[in-house]
Amino acid sequence: TEGKIREYGIALDSVYDAEHCLDMEGLASLQMPFGLMDLQALEEGVFDKVSERQLGIIARGCFGGGALKQSLTEADLRAVEPQWERALQIRRVAGRLHRSPLEAALQFALGIQSISVTILGMRTPEHVATNLQYYAARPLSDEEKGELRAR
Repeated sequence: TEGKIREYGIALDSVYDAEHCLDMEGLASLQMPFGLMDLQALEEGVFDKVSERQLGIIARGCFGGGALKQSLTEADLRAVEPQWERALQIRRVAGRLHRSPLEAALQFALGIQSISVTILGMRTPEHVATNLQYYAARPLSDEEKGELRAR
């Protein structure tokens, strides 16, 4: 009422919460989980609904919460990741595309037109440098996106 907040965004725990937010006055953006390990927002039309409302989409979790790191062995993945088979599948496809799984994951997210911002976790200068290399990589073709998206 004092005009101190003109617009705001909401960080969602689940893409299914987006529908409840679409008619909120002053809402500018929604942050939601999205990546090759978490495709619901794309597959279930949530991105389309949010974009129709002309809201920004902030994607987080593009690297699958670390599940796509090549340093994790299959045994590690089985122990900590419920979708371990999906993570291994993404690794195999990324390898066939001559990319690291993290590069493929970032380029996949960057190729979704409705996403305004993709948040990446970075704790060290090396993480920043590596993520900048992934960002600068050749974009995925539609065929490559389809291969990575397939389950």
